Amino acid sequence: MDEYERTEAALRAARADGQPERASEALTALEKDLTAQNARRALARVCVGHARLLLDASAADGTPVEWRDRALRKAVRAVRIVQDLGEQGALALDAHRAHVDALGTLPGRLPQALERGLDLLARLEHAPEDTRRERAERWHDRGRLTLPWASGDERRRFTRDEGERAESALRKALALHSEIGDEAAHETAQVVWELTYLLDHCGAHVAVKGLKKELGRSLSPKVARALRRLDDEWTKDVNSPAARVIAADVARTARAMRALADDIDARPSGAVAISQPALSSVPRDPALSPGDRVVHPKYGPGGLVAIHPGERPIAEVRFDDGAVRKIIETALSAE
Repeated sequence: MDEYERTEAALRAARADGQPERASEALTALEKDLTAQNARRALARVCVGHARLLLDASAADGTPVEWRDRALRKAVRAVRIVQDLGEQGALALDAHRAHVDALGTLPGRLPQALERGLDLLARLEHAPEDTRRERAERWHDRGRLTLPWASGDERRRFTRDEGERAESALRKALALHSEIGDEAAHETAQVVWELTYLLDHCGAHVAVKGLKKELGRSLSPKVARALRRLDDEWTKDVNSPAARVIAADVARTARAMRALADDIDARPSGAVAISQPALSSVPRDPALSPGDRVVHPKYGPGGLVAIHPGERPIAEVRFDDGAVRKIIETALSAE
């Protein structure tokens, strides 16, 4: 049995064990063995599998935070190994996925998870396989995590700028789900609802009307049916005491969703849905060019060194603290 078969057999056995602690001990022993043999690629694969085992166990039964911390250490080790090896394939993607997902489970690590998540999304965009579904899900998660009230802010209203990060992420998720088509009808409807709810909370009522007009021309009847099902789910308890505080906000969004579904259903039979580039766009500065001074909300000001083209262009920026970072271009604004 070669290294690959051995590690795959060990990972299958660990997943099937049913006792995460015992399975973790077995994988730890295998990691020590592979380290002694200097079998680094196999070691990285086991570290990724070990991290996944710990994260899945934690999600299933709420195991202690120490397990999630251990998962992060395993993922970080895998990332370091693939970087040292210059690995660019599926193993490298799996290591970076595990790293981002482990960060996202730990208290206080959300900023790091969001930062590393952008790097992962850029890697997925350039992967040889079709990663649109995964990218859509990760942009959707990012949108939810960056909602202006996600951090516990109890205000009922926010500015458009405060909701910009979440809006940008949700629009990217919507664009990708729309590309996938009816196969992602339910996911598309969820993002449309959440984006509309966000825009309403930010007082962007003109943007809500514009979004409704765009989507009325571009979404399919299957998405309209999904919107109506979500409308039923979100509003069935709207008169309960627990929901009374947000009832008016939910009701406004529900009305907008019903109107959108009506617009989609009212399209002439056989009419082809129109692709709307604006789905993935957000108000932003005109195209930036190398040499421009830019500002990032976290890293501050810097000079734009280069822009790497793609579906989501990546900007290379030398920040004033001396660090050079690759950033999604839409996260930057002119200084």
